[in-house]
Formats: sequence, C-alpha cells, structure tokens
Amino acid sequence: MPISPPLVPYAYHDPRSLYALAQADARARQRFVLTILWAIIIWGFLGLLFGAEIDYYINNVRRV
Repeated sequence: MPISPPLVPYAYHDPRSLYALAQADARARQRFVLTILWAIIIWGFLGLLFGAEIDYYINNVRRV
C-alpha cells in the first residue's frame, strides 16, 4: 500500500521568498554583530591582562 500525502495543509518553505531572504539577512547581521562584540570583549580582556603584566614588569622587575 503506497504512502499517501498528508491530508492537512502543512507549512511550505520557499527559500527564495522575500520573507525567507529577509530572515536570513537578519540572522547573518546578528551573527556578524555578535562576532564583532565578542572580538572586542576578548581584545579588551587580553589588553587588560597583558597591560597589567607589562605595567608590573616595567615598575617592579626592570629597576636598575
């Protein structure tokens, strides 16, 4: 016995529709912005970490 298609309508997804393209664009923009924010946060953390190390080295270790 062959399988019949569903009798109730189901959600149809067209990847080329304007709504789908707008949603994909919004998701891409959100991923881009979040990536930039994470990069800034990591850059700042590393700057604080290495800045503190350099400051300690200049003020305490390099006394001649």
